[in-house]
Amino acid sequence: MRLSGRNMKKNYWLMVLRTIRESFGRFIAIFAITGLGVGFLVGLLCTAPDMKQSVDTYYDEERLFDLNVKSTKGLTEADRAAVEQMADVERVTPSYQKDLPVQTEDGEQVTARLHVLDFFAEGDEAVNRPALKEGRFPEKAGECAAISGSAFSAGAGLKIGDTVRLEPEEDDDELFRERELVVVGLASSPLYMAAEQVSTSVGSGTVALFFYVDRSEIDTDIFTDFHISLEGCTPLDTFGGAYQEAVDGQAEALEALGRERAQVRDQEIYDEAMDEIREAEDEYREKRADAEQELFDAKQELTDAEKKIRDGEKELADGKEELADGKRELDKAEKQLSDAGKELDKNKSQVDKARKTIKENEGKIEEARKAVETFDEQKKAWEKGVRELAGAKKTLDEGREKLAKGRTEYEAAKAQADPQIEKARQELAAAGEQISQGEQELAAREKVLAEHKASLDAIEKDAQAVAAAIEAGQPVTDEMRQLLSGYQAGKVAYEQGKTALAEARQALEGAKSRYEAGKAELEAQEKALADAKAELDVSEKQLDAGEKEYNKNKKKLDEAGKKIENAEPQIKEAREQIARWDKNYPAMKKGIADYEKGLRQYRTGKAAFDKHKKEYEDGLTELEENEQKLKDARAEYEDGLGEYEDAEAEAEQEFADAEAEIADARREVEELEPGEWYVLDRNTNPSYVSFDNNSEKVSAIARVFPVFFFLVAALVCMTTMKRMVDEQRTQIGVLKALGYSNGQIMSKYLFYSGSAALVGSALGYGMGVAGLPWVIWEIYGMIYGFAPLEHAMLPELAAVSFAAALLCSMGATWLSCRMELKRQASDLIRPKTPKAGRRVFLEYITPLWRHLSFLHKVSVRNVLRYRSRLIMMVLGIGGCTALLCTGFGIRDSIAHVADDQFDEITLYDYAVTFQDGQTQQTAEDYLARYGWEREDALLVHSGSVDV
Repeated sequence: MRLSGRNMKKNYWLMVLRTIRESFGRFIAIFAITGLGVGFLVGLLCTAPDMKQSVDTYYDEERLFDLNVKSTKGLTEADRAAVEQMADVERVTPSYQKDLPVQTEDGEQVTARLHVLDFFAEGDEAVNRPALKEGRFPEKAGECAAISGSAFSAGAGLKIGDTVRLEPEEDDDELFRERELVVVGLASSPLYMAAEQVSTSVGSGTVALFFYVDRSEIDTDIFTDFHISLEGCTPLDTFGGAYQEAVDGQAEALEALGRERAQVRDQEIYDEAMDEIREAEDEYREKRADAEQELFDAKQELTDAEKKIRDGEKELADGKEELADGKRELDKAEKQLSDAGKELDKNKSQVDKARKTIKENEGKIEEARKAVETFDEQKKAWEKGVRELAGAKKTLDEGREKLAKGRTEYEAAKAQADPQIEKARQELAAAGEQISQGEQELAAREKVLAEHKASLDAIEKDAQAVAAAIEAGQPVTDEMRQLLSGYQAGKVAYEQGKTALAEARQALEGAKSRYEAGKAELEAQEKALADAKAELDVSEKQLDAGEKEYNKNKKKLDEAGKKIENAEPQIKEAREQIARWDKNYPAMKKGIADYEKGLRQYRTGKAAFDKHKKEYEDGLTELEENEQKLKDARAEYEDGLGEYEDAEAEAEQEFADAEAEIADARREVEELEPGEWYVLDRNTNPSYVSFDNNSEKVSAIARVFPVFFFLVAALVCMTTMKRMVDEQRTQIGVLKALGYSNGQIMSKYLFYSGSAALVGSALGYGMGVAGLPWVIWEIYGMIYGFAPLEHAMLPELAAVSFAAALLCSMGATWLSCRMELKRQASDLIRPKTPKAGRRVFLEYITPLWRHLSFLHKVSVRNVLRYRSRLIMMVLGIGGCTALLCTGFGIRDSIAHVADDQFDEITLYDYAVTFQDGQTQQTAEDYLARYGWEREDALLVHSGSVDV
């Protein structure tokens, strides 16, 4: 019985889907292993293209140079113009680059590289223009922008506002206009996209900081670099052959131009050097003429000095003769002074005695004179005091009489006034009481009058209304008429009471006035009596005080009179002594005056003698000094003559040296090496080369690692599908018996493995393209932190990876099904005959075999019975183990690279580079100066050559 083709096909594919569902674990295994293989293959193979495309885009955006021109003798604006006129040259940006030591704000001294760029003139289209990240670009001298980035660690510690001090070498001291630079911006540069050390011959040998400064910072018109961008190179891949061919072609043209421009530059330098040599020759001739004139003047000065010395010697001889004459006159004057001194010494004792007498008695006489004068004055004062005391006594007596009379009159007046005053007091008290009662009565009457006024005010309006009605002729009642008449009578009574109250108030005020007048008169009388008594008391006190003063003065005068009486004999004796003194004093004064006159004459003569003697001694000293000066002048003349001869010889030597230097300079100019241009492409940029090498390393890894994954995938697919075919051997026989062809039967298994591989490849491709390049890019971000990753479109890579995955899965399936489909359906329907068992080699090792359990023995026999499974198992496990060992091995190798490098290979702690060449001895002296032995260092000579 045979089924129709349509039903067979439908049932067949239902069976295929059922098989996938029932063995979904195997399906997932094939799906996973092919996905891993494709993911690793695609991820690793597209990483390098993605990295290169990212860098190419970054270089295009940042306008990295295509060619860099350097010259051994510098570049000029004329060179730039010549390069810009070349075909295919898009833009030329000149730059000046200098490595020099700098000191940071925290005092650390490092080596920095300065790039000079005219930011205003070059604009945003400048080649290699840095990208500003923070702040601004420098606009004037004294400002800079530091290169800093997430991966580029150099300059990472700098921030805007920091200062950096330049410390150029002596030859470059005039190159920079400002010594301190202020960081005004942070930027990144395509020249330094890799955080790698840059070597230099300055300072420590490694550039630690990178700066951009404005053109105004340096004082030179010479450039060190031309950064050139070429037309048509931007669309090309910077790592591709087309780009390199375009750059190489233009480089050859630039080298040809460089040979021409180098000759022009050589001629310019030659002309400048010759101009400087000619200026040096002119300066030499001028200085030689000046030196010869100075030598001539010095010779003339020496001749004049010799003439002055001879004149001085003649004057010295004349001076000696004058001093001899002066010495004779001094000796004569000295004898005259000696005689006069003896005469003065003879009279000196008498004069001293007279002086002593005057000195001893002069004070006493003066005291006596003063005592007599004082006595006379005191006596006159005593006599005057006696007279004044008598007058005071008379005045006191008269005052006592007046005081007694005044007291009598006061007592009589007081006795007469006391009754009157008492009566007046009583009358005033009574008047005061009456005034008080009058005020009370007046207040009561005012109160009554006010109440009466209030009553009138209350009926005033009604009364006025009644009066108006009466005038109008209106009828009024009797009550109204009584009201009007009562109001009018009350008003008259109020006016009369008001008048009476005013008269009473006036009378009360008059009484008050009389009361106050009486009170004032009484107080005046009392005050007059009190004043009279006080005046009498004061007079009595004054008289008492006068009597005390009189008694006191009388006592003093009595005592003074006794003293005068007692002093009369002494004063008389003093008067006699003064008279005798006045008689003898003039004679003594005259003798002293004569002696002093003679003494003054002697001293005048002595002073004149001393003066002449000093003049003689000074003249003698001056003569000796002049004689010494002549000797010194003679010696100085001899020295000057020797110096002149030495200076003349030295000048001749300097003239010869200058002529030799000029000749050497001419020879050096003639022997100058010709200038040369070096045309460099991006392959000379360390960051570019480093990135290219790292991307090639990734490509090399991509050619090896995926092989392991695909080998494992093929083994997994072969093992899985072979086991599946073995399990469905009977089903294959049934299908074959039902009329299915070998191709139809195999298509089931090919679809099974192919669909799993296809779905796994799609997922692995997506994850590999997006994930693995990003992971590797992030790892390299430690070195290159300049731009995000860009993915390159590589359709051929997708086709190759899918084909490889399908080949591994479907090829393994075809191999697994091929042998079984060659059998007949009847053979396939019957169970497969197991392989004949046989002894394994472990059974011959009796002690080991006996100790194995039954299950272990069965496992060993099965492993060795199915050789294909054994081989695939060993290869699969071996491949996975190889991948693990490779990964751990790479990690361990990289981890110990730094230790091995600096513990086993690079053993030195310091590297000292000399700017000038050193000999063996000078190098050893340098080591000894810093406390090192010869064995502590390795002396090396290094250089570069063209090969």
